[in-house]
This record gives sequence, C-alpha cells and structure tokens, in this order.
Amino acid sequence: MFIILLPIIIIVLGIVIDIGSMGLEKIKVQNTLKDAISYGLNNDSNKNEIEELINKNITYDQIDIKKDDDISITIEYKSKSIFNLVNNKIKYQIKGYKKNKKIILKEE
Repeated sequence: MFIILLPIIIIVLGIVIDIGSMGLEKIKVQNTLKDAISYGLNNDSNKNEIEELINKNITYDQIDIKKDDDISITIEYKSKSIFNLVNNKIKYQIKGYKKNKKIILKEE
C-alpha cells in the first residue's frame, strides 16, 4: 500500500514546494517594485534610474515603466520553480503617486 501512495505523496510535495517558491518570488518582486516606486517619487528619478534599481534586484522577461506625476510599473517574469509542475509565468502591475507628501501604492 505504501508503495502505491509514495509517488502521489512525492507529486503533492513537489506541488507544495513549487507554490511556496512562487509565493516567495512574488513577495520579492512586490517589495522591489514598491521600493523602486518610492525611490522614484522621493528622488524625482527618471525611468532609467528606476529600471536600473529593479535590474539589480530581480530578473524579468518584460517591463513597462510609465512616469508622469505618478509611476506605473508592469512586469512579466517567470517564477523560479523547482519541478516546473505549475504554470509559472506571472504578470504584476503596481502604481504609485504622492498625495499630501505621502506615497500611495496601488496594485492593479
């Protein structure tokens, strides 16, 4: 009986590890983008400086940075997966602006 259940247990464990790994990667991306937007709004940085800051911290497939009075960043990346059991292409978008000298961040 144990021999029959062992492959199922290994597959479920692999899926759990992959999903956990993807979750940690998403948190890292979220924090990096929030820091980049805060840096851009506080230091009146241009798009190249913001992209350079992001490049130092994460790898991605595609990025789109829009900067006016606010900053909007859309990023597409493949989450690092150990077993590749789950679809790991992720798109994340965040927007930030200043209101009364306070930075407001919104995930879209």
